[in-house]
Amino acid sequence: MTSSMLIQKIRARHDLLQALVDLCDFDLSRPVHDYIYFRLDSGRAFTPIAGEGAGGVFCLLDAPDPHESGAFFVSSEGQGGFIAKGITETLSLLVTLPYWFDCLKFSRSGQLAEMDRAVPLLEAELHNRHPHANAQRKFLCQELGIQLLPAPLVPMHHAVCSGEAIVNLDDGWRLESLFNSFSVDDNPLWAEASER
Repeated sequence: MTSSMLIQKIRARHDLLQALVDLCDFDLSRPVHDYIYFRLDSGRAFTPIAGEGAGGVFCLLDAPDPHESGAFFVSSEGQGGFIAKGITETLSLLVTLPYWFDCLKFSRSGQLAEMDRAVPLLEAELHNRHPHANAQRKFLCQELGIQLLPAPLVPMHHAVCSGEAIVNLDDGWRLESLFNSFSVDDNPLWAEASER
């Protein structure tokens, strides 16, 4: 199934749209063109496809090379970076790690080991606030023809590190990285839990 066919399938079904919003904060029905304050430094064409609750935008390169990351995310706070190869890989990432953005936030400036340390704590938080998360994961995998990723942090980390620059439309300044300097230890509740 092509990217456009998969997107059309989701947009045509309210149950899929809603499950992706509820579990992943990925909204293919949200108007996103008003939030485009950025461009690729290379000038390559891309298509905004979805939004999220805080005003961020998910985009796909129009003609990606088969071997490059072609899906990127730009937050409303001026962060941007590539996260996956294409729409199928993006959906697999988001369903596997609905808290993918927090993995990057608590990465201690891009340390894979720190991201790995955050996952069990974020997974526990997910189930506390979303007790039907695994049922929705199963539903989305079946309906979208995707699979949960066995090691999702590795390809996401590679994509964030290797994707081309995303810059501000007005001044050409490069957007901040999706990696942030926070660590698990910066959250007292997490730090306590990780020491148990």
